[in-house]
Amino acid sequence: MSSVLPPPSCVTKGQTLRNGACAQFVNYFVGNSQCGSSGQAFVDAVKSAPQPSSTCCGNALDFVSNACSCNDAVIASADLIDWDQGSISCVARATIVSNVCNPSGSQSNPCNS
Repeated sequence: MSSVLPPPSCVTKGQTLRNGACAQFVNYFVGNSQCGSSGQAFVDAVKSAPQPSSTCCGNALDFVSNACSCNDAVIASADLIDWDQGSISCVARATIVSNVCNPSGSQSNPCNS
């Protein structure tokens, strides 16, 4: 466990994703070997995931746009939101490439800038 605590808002957002409207979408990616895929293979994996609801997309985009998925303290404390470290980044990537959550492709991942 990190000695630096993650931002409480990111913990809350992460717990909401894991246990709320996004539970099926998130659970699909937790521990999923497809998280190591890139390009079209990852896009295809996202397409085969349970389709997120509009509430899920709103929550997931909020988590991503607030850079929670690349906050070192959030990643180091992944157990606080009942995730493994790799899944946090994977769900953020899945949200960005999802044609349900990001149909226009206008939302980018601030972690990649």
